[in-house]
Amino acid sequence: MSDGVIWLRQEQPARGPRPSRSRAEIVAVGVGIADVEGVDAVSMRRVASEVGLGAMSLYRYVSGKHDLLDLMLDAVAAEYELPEAPPGDWEADLRGVLHQSRRIMHRHPWVPQLAITRPDYGPNSLRYREFCLAALRPAGLVSGSGLEALALINACVSAYVANEVAEQQESGADR
Repeated sequence: MSDGVIWLRQEQPARGPRPSRSRAEIVAVGVGIADVEGVDAVSMRRVASEVGLGAMSLYRYVSGKHDLLDLMLDAVAAEYELPEAPPGDWEADLRGVLHQSRRIMHRHPWVPQLAITRPDYGPNSLRYREFCLAALRPAGLVSGSGLEALALINACVSAYVANEVAEQQESGADR
């Protein structure tokens, strides 16, 4: 597999037989496993088995677990429903997208852990980031200060949801 970020690599190899699966199928299986059992349950062997491939065959699609996790995070970021540009009330715009973040993270409780520990530069994640930065501009947060504010806000939301999820799991275990 070539170097560079996963989103810039060809999905179909230049040589050899045509792959029987798509990256999207593989990513969906990884997301499904993580949603039910947690991100630690996601392994190349497990995902390959779930999609009906041999463990080594999965490497034709992604070069390793790091690529798979990056693709999974970006697939989840595709769930944001964002207009082309923020409507104009920066507080309401930001509040709306952060409520979406919270709902998405509750659907995918493994996301807060990865969102805090992994850089996420996929196209869907960048769309989210660009929307938030545009929403922050009227508040005077531009360039570096906007990025810093967004990083802090995202970390707070991720930590908050991680705590909510942990409390829900604990209260469910007590029953």
